[in-house]
Amino acid sequence: MDIKRDASDKHKGIKLQKLRAIKLAFDTIIANPKTQFHVAIESDGDVFIYSDNRKFIEENKNYESKNFSFFSHQILNTLVYFLDYWLKDTVNKSPNVIFSFYSTNSISKEYSTEKVKDLNIKLPEKPILELLISKEWDSENTLVEICKKVILKEYEKQYKGKKNKYLILEEFSNDDWQSFFSQIIWNFEMPANEDLANEILVLIREYATIKQIDIDNKEVFIKAMLGQRLEDKQDEGDTANRYLTDESLELIFHQIANQPINKSIYKYVDFDYGIFVQNIKDYTSSFLKEKYFSVNNKKDLPKFLYRNVKKHNSEIKIQTSHLEETRPDNLIKNVIVGDIDSFINDVKPIFLFGEIGSGKSSIIAQYVIHKNNEDNLCLLIPVNSIKGKVTSDFISLFECINQFINSNILVQVAFFNFEFIINNRPVTIVLDGLDELNNQEARYVVRHLAKLNKDYSEITIIATGRPIELQSIINFNDWNCLTTIELTENEVLEILKNEAIAANIPEEHVTNDAIKRLDFLKSRNELSLLAKTPLVVCLLRDFLTERVEDETLGTLMYKVLLKRLEWDEIDLKTNYFNFFNEFPTAIQRENIIAIIAEKIFLSQTKQIKDVQLSQIIIDSLENVENKNKIIPETILFYKNLFLQLNGNSFSFISQPLLEIAYSLKLAENIKDESFFIDISDHNWRSLSFAIAVNRLKGYAIELNKSIFKILKKLLVYEDNIPIAAIIVSESKNSELENFLYQKFQNLNLDL
Repeated sequence: MDIKRDASDKHKGIKLQKLRAIKLAFDTIIANPKTQFHVAIESDGDVFIYSDNRKFIEENKNYESKNFSFFSHQILNTLVYFLDYWLKDTVNKSPNVIFSFYSTNSISKEYSTEKVKDLNIKLPEKPILELLISKEWDSENTLVEICKKVILKEYEKQYKGKKNKYLILEEFSNDDWQSFFSQIIWNFEMPANEDLANEILVLIREYATIKQIDIDNKEVFIKAMLGQRLEDKQDEGDTANRYLTDESLELIFHQIANQPINKSIYKYVDFDYGIFVQNIKDYTSSFLKEKYFSVNNKKDLPKFLYRNVKKHNSEIKIQTSHLEETRPDNLIKNVIVGDIDSFINDVKPIFLFGEIGSGKSSIIAQYVIHKNNEDNLCLLIPVNSIKGKVTSDFISLFECINQFINSNILVQVAFFNFEFIINNRPVTIVLDGLDELNNQEARYVVRHLAKLNKDYSEITIIATGRPIELQSIINFNDWNCLTTIELTENEVLEILKNEAIAANIPEEHVTNDAIKRLDFLKSRNELSLLAKTPLVVCLLRDFLTERVEDETLGTLMYKVLLKRLEWDEIDLKTNYFNFFNEFPTAIQRENIIAIIAEKIFLSQTKQIKDVQLSQIIIDSLENVENKNKIIPETILFYKNLFLQLNGNSFSFISQPLLEIAYSLKLAENIKDESFFIDISDHNWRSLSFAIAVNRLKGYAIELNKSIFKILKKLLVYEDNIPIAAIIVSESKNSELENFLYQKFQNLNLDL
């Protein structure tokens, strides 16, 4: 009669059984790829595998905090079971039966108890289990006698009043006992579930290599399907169908490699959401820092403001003009102001519009961190990480997300499957910076996001971008449109305080420093009109003690670029000694970054390969002496200060920096009266910066003819008026202002 055997925690127990069964199956087939095997769980023992005329029976024990001695109930219970199996008529003490005890726990020494005294046992100095493992049989058979007494007592207790084989065991010779114990493999302090699962992933890759099956990083799904099959086969009524075989193992590999993943196996995939969420928060925090430091050389990161946004009522037809920043005290009645979280509950996807430097990326990044802190899975994906990879095929977006997560969030895990995630729990996907894509790719992304939002009810879609660049891409009626709001005076003051702290101003002087700069800002009306976004306030901060009436966003961005070209000059001079000697000033260094920026800006993917970058610098230094020393330092300088590695290519660390750097190239070209540019949503900003840079350098008059031609071409279409207005404002040219004013009057528009 069978005795009910105890088990550790049921969930952990079944999981360990499946993992051990899978591990043993791979160990068997990898050792001999031609072997045949049958493996099952909860058949004979926790794990049973038959191969090469050998039966392997294993019991698994996994407890949180428990060590085993020979007297432990779990050990004795297992030994009684092993003996029963060994004495079956069909087994008859066969040497081809191997028993295994697998435990994540350690060995402990036996102590003198009432049981020990009753059995008249003298305990050895070492733990009995250690002696059994090392098979330290003494000439007087002391170890065998101890084990024999304890096991017979346990066997008698378990089978009291039931049919049993006690009399057979009682007649066992010492050689019989030694033979029995010699067929037991004791495994203590073995890998628990997580480590064992990782070992299996390695074995899956090894088996795939042996069988030449391209599994394309789908190891976790193979492991999941194997676990599912083993669990399902427990309930098979026909014993012959209870086993996973070598043939079915290989078939699973082919199925996962060549067919869509069956969603039924998702629940068998082990995925640590805790690590995933923490990595997302770490990445998003780094993203925030990079956004700040890309235009600021402060040593410390300031505190970020928690800012409201505005939402347009769904029944109001949204115009492009409504998507611009709006003063809080002038907000029209067809918008609602509030925290971004309060608006993200619509069935429509959400789009957060904001101009350059409006803080939209900071707002959305803080939202992502906040949601993940509340255990709501929320992914931030900068669009420049998927640029050039999204096609008309919907699945390409999934592939881009998978690649981004595996490269940036789960680098050490080497597994992420977006479809698995969206079928298992609610998730928010945030794509930041859609305006950085070309129009065709932006349309693909918008279309795919809309489909994703429609097909999966528990997905929330959020995207961000600049309004002017995206006015022809986004159908406003299909999106829940949010926009940033220009800063209040209190928010400007808080930014100035934070910047003072980041600049290491003594704490007792921080408030006075910020108030002094704010008063200076308020005293300059034109400057106040400019300082409506966090970026501009950060850029202006260092200039708010001197005359800056003629500053525009373009001239400020140019000064930031010059500052960046001076970064590391003191701290890292040893790294760039030869480079700095050849190019001692920031003005001299701007030519190379302009060439690099032009190459990147005009590329389809806004990226260049390492070899292209090197060639640009080699060509730029063609006539320089000592070039063998200067070239590597030059490459390092521009990589460290302006570029980031994205896959196998380099891109700019921020879109504003790319635009101002590219404008340097346009600034040279636009001085030529024959200058022509096909103005688009993606290059007009750099063109406006180029005009500002030339004005700052004293070339304003030389540009008039070129700018007049540009304005005439732009103003053929009314939609281009915002772009024309920005270009004129960057020029600070009264003739151009009058020209634009006349155009407005002709169109019956208010200036």
